[in-house]
Amino acid sequence: MLNYSRPALAAILVALAGVTLWTANDSQAGSETARCEITSTVNGGMIALTGQAAATPDVSGTYRLTVKGSGTNGSTNISQGGRFTTSAEGTATLGTMMLTSSGAVYEADLTIAIGSETRSCSETFGGRI
Repeated sequence: MLNYSRPALAAILVALAGVTLWTANDSQAGSETARCEITSTVNGGMIALTGQAAATPDVSGTYRLTVKGSGTNGSTNISQGGRFTTSAEGTATLGTMMLTSSGAVYEADLTIAIGSETRSCSETFGGRI
């Protein structure tokens, strides 16, 4: 049987507790790195809305990108989605929608799911561009 003094035993327990907390925080940190973004590019009379995901490299997930809007030329209600895998750099371009930019206002929503983690982002685009 090993005999440890109380201070030595306390130090060992504190060290083990620190390793346990560090491991738990490290596994949670990986899930907090997933994020989504919706970007826009205007070219001529068109606006391109692109959904993007960023996470750890080579991870797979699903996405849903929806755009609703209205302007002088009518209304828009588009939804697209599917599977994606991030690149070695940890990014993925999810989908691009080309829309008229002639005064229309668009509400874009993007949701990504990686494992049990879900992230969402929303942006408003358009108006007088």
